[in-house]
Amino acid sequence: MEYEKFETEFFTKLHSLSKKCNSMLDAQSDLIKTNLGEEGSPKTIDKFINQFNQCLLDKEKKFELFEEILTNPNMGMVLDGFRKSDVLIRVCTSSKARENKKLLKWLLSMDLDYHTQDEDGKTALMYAAQELSLLPVVKHILEHCRPAIHILDKNGENVLFHSAKNVSCFSELLKTEIDINHKNYRGENILLYCCKNKIFEPIKTLMTRNDIDVNEIDNDERTAAMYLAENARSVELRLLSQRNCNFNYRNKKNESVLSILIPKLYQSLETRKSDSIFITTKSYFSTLSALISLKCNFNIPIDSSENTALMAFIIVGDYSTAIDVLNSNAIYDLSVKNKFGESASSICLKSMKFPVLYKSMLENPTFDFEYVDPQTGNTMLMLSVVSKNVYTSTILENNVNSINDVNHKQENALILAVKSDNQSVVDLLLNHGIFVNQQDVLGNTALHYAVMVKNTFFIEKLLAHHADVHLKNGEGQSPLDLARNFKDTRIVQQLLGEPIKGKSSVTSSDEEKENERIRSEIENFKQQMKEYLYLCISTSLNKLDENISLSIDKYYRDQEKLKNGELKGGPYNLVFGMAMLPLL
Repeated sequence: MEYEKFETEFFTKLHSLSKKCNSMLDAQSDLIKTNLGEEGSPKTIDKFINQFNQCLLDKEKKFELFEEILTNPNMGMVLDGFRKSDVLIRVCTSSKARENKKLLKWLLSMDLDYHTQDEDGKTALMYAAQELSLLPVVKHILEHCRPAIHILDKNGENVLFHSAKNVSCFSELLKTEIDINHKNYRGENILLYCCKNKIFEPIKTLMTRNDIDVNEIDNDERTAAMYLAENARSVELRLLSQRNCNFNYRNKKNESVLSILIPKLYQSLETRKSDSIFITTKSYFSTLSALISLKCNFNIPIDSSENTALMAFIIVGDYSTAIDVLNSNAIYDLSVKNKFGESASSICLKSMKFPVLYKSMLENPTFDFEYVDPQTGNTMLMLSVVSKNVYTSTILENNVNSINDVNHKQENALILAVKSDNQSVVDLLLNHGIFVNQQDVLGNTALHYAVMVKNTFFIEKLLAHHADVHLKNGEGQSPLDLARNFKDTRIVQQLLGEPIKGKSSVTSSDEEKENERIRSEIENFKQQMKEYLYLCISTSLNKLDENISLSIDKYYRDQEKLKNGELKGGPYNLVFGMAMLPLL
């Protein structure tokens, strides 16, 4: 009989589960030895095994017949090939076949080679680990072929990666000596893999292993914590903290946990269009709160301008979050500078619309009292005067030696007080001994500028502290000369210490021009003061809508009330627009 004819007749009988299959093998022993024995072609043997396996997968019972065929004395090579074949892989990947418990039980009794891999490098163990129903298969292989746990697929991944979505198998594998810090070809260990692919369920189980490296870095130079922050996973971040997670790691791209989280948080606020967005925002705030409680370093730059997280909160107008950080155990230093020389202290002062935050910052030991604006040379005292900050006295008391410092235009705080019409600080500065006759680059003193705008309040205060009415500026003009040029008899009399009598000598026809001149001077002063408060920043973050800022503020106030037992009836509420959402 020709081999091809034998093969056709044999599989016809096998498909019908005929017991005559064995008698055919005995009757054609020479033909089998020639074609399926040691002398046979590997191609012929493989073809026979593939057909045999397909026939096996189509059956639901009578597996003893298949076993009798394989154990026939003439079928040694076929049995060996069967054991090394992908038959178990095919069963594990077939939804129908893997439901056949009898087939699985029989296959596991056949001493299969569990090292066999398919074209993707995957083993039967890898496929079985993906299915909860195949847990018995996983346990059997672990018991009879433990080295299979170290086999890698074409992505460099061991079986642990394949079990990530099946916590039962995942837990079983963690009981073995499998390398939980093994990295695939993308540089991911199993923790990184799960975090990156949003498979969060097994992380709690994974954290039970003391040897898990939570600080591994993938090929993108990112850590597990970065991916968790990106996906607003506060619970998992707290779990990582139990294994000494470095939340302050920065890669070569200057990315950190905070630099990834903060833009995501504010983007979620800006795109608030549905309940799902509100829920996402809630999750990001929970994540930020987690990082605050975990003492994350808020000094780490979060963008290319090297702004810190605290700077970002102030820049976007999220003052409530900034206060929450200040009142926490988080690591921060208010004197840390961005690449433009701005600190959180200076940014807060220049953009201050929330005095409570500024008060909290002033009370912090790291407040940058010695700050000097690299662009203008203005000190913290000068900026406080220009911005008419209510805490100017506190700033002065903490750095009295800076009272006579001058900026790049040789202006001191007194000159700036006059230019910014800050009447409330003039007495403070004069009583602390500020140099009253300081001349700027134009040679003008504070008295010159007071005369220019005819501010008799400033003139009186300055004269009382011995301002020189005869000191000439760069154009050879003294304050007295200016008053005479303006034809203002009352100002001249005030400067000379004479009793003020009569009216100004300015004629009614010139009065309108004089008033326009004064308005122009005042506007020039205002523009200069405004420029002094420009922020030296560059950021992709947008200023928050006022309503959003109020909502965030309410969230933090509600948090505090809940902690104090002042709120009842459930968890925190975060309000955005008209939505009330529970906050974990």
